[in-house]
Amino acid sequence: MVQNPQNAVLHLGHQNGTVTLWTPNLPQPVVKMLCHKSPVLDLQITGDGNYMCTSGLDSLVHVWDLRTYRKLHTYASLQPATTLAISQKNHLCIGSGSRLQIYDRGLLGKQVQPYMCEQFNGSRVTNCTFCPYEDVLSVCGEDFFKSLVVPGSGEPNFDTFVENPYQTSRQRRDLNVQR
Repeated sequence: MVQNPQNAVLHLGHQNGTVTLWTPNLPQPVVKMLCHKSPVLDLQITGDGNYMCTSGLDSLVHVWDLRTYRKLHTYASLQPATTLAISQKNHLCIGSGSRLQIYDRGLLGKQVQPYMCEQFNGSRVTNCTFCPYEDVLSVCGEDFFKSLVVPGSGEPNFDTFVENPYQTSRQRRDLNVQR
C-alpha cells in the first residue's frame, strides 16, 4: 500500500496481480489495473505523482504512467524484486535477492544497463529507501544495514513551499501561524 503524494489516492497491490486505487469518498476502487500475471510484491510512486513502478513475482518491474494508465517500459531481474525505491531525481532502485540495481532516470526511458549495482553476499535485501535531499540510499537486509552514496539522486535545493527539513527547534517555534 502506497499513498500518492500529490492527490492522496491510496494504491494497493493484490495477490491476483492487480493494483487498485482508492479514495475515501467511494466504496469501490476508482481504478483497477492489471499490472502483473502474478502477485504484486511492491509498488512505488514518484514525488510528482505521475509515475508508478510495480514489481511482481514474475521477476518483472513495470513502469506505469498514471496520467494515461499505460505501461511505459519493463525491467527484468533474475529473481523477483522484493523492494523498490524512487529518488527525488527519478533514480529507480530495484532490490532482488541479494542484488541491488540502480537505474539513472530509469522512469523516463528504458535504460540498457544499471547506473550502479551492489551485491550483498549471502544476505537478502529486504528494504531500500532514498534519503530526501541527500545522495544516500539506505539498504536493509536480513542481517545488515548499509548506506550507499548514489551521486545525483537527491534534490539539492528544497522547495520553500515545503517544510524546511533543516530548521532548528527555535526556528520551528518562531514560525508565524497563517490562516
